[in-house]
Amino acid sequence: SAMNMQDIQDMAGVLPAALVLGTVPYNPRAPDDVRAARAQFMQQYRPVFLQYLAATHAPALVAMGLTPQAITAMADTGDLPRIHAGEQLDASVDHVHSLHAGGTNDVANMMLIPARFNALKDKIEQVQLRGQTVPPTDLITILPRDAAPVPFIAGGFKRSGKPT
Repeated sequence: SAMNMQDIQDMAGVLPAALVLGTVPYNPRAPDDVRAARAQFMQQYRPVFLQYLAATHAPALVAMGLTPQAITAMADTGDLPRIHAGEQLDASVDHVHSLHAGGTNDVANMMLIPARFNALKDKIEQVQLRGQTVPPTDLITILPRDAAPVPFIAGGFKRSGKPT
């Protein structure tokens, strides 16, 4: 049976105020198309998006715990800055409308969120598709409130599970 909004809400738990459950149209793409789009994203669009954020959303990045030096490094490299000892930030460039569901690599369709919320979003989307003979017309997913490309989340991009 299909998942309803209450099932998804239970699964999502308490989301940070900057993230909200909402729906996107489900326009499934062929697996080869998704693979090609994902490869393009990694090589081309992800670095452009990170440089765009560094140039235009520095205050939001600082609010999420990035130092000015880290933001400069992001602008220079188009990659997420490393923290001490080569550890990466708990940050993930997420497609607001997922590629598999018909989303694009447009910068307006991206947000930078802690990786755990990207993983939760994938789980929420996949559970709705599992065992469905008739695909849904809409997919319940995690969206940024106010379409913010860097939603503010308490604790920022620090690794989860460690007291701060």
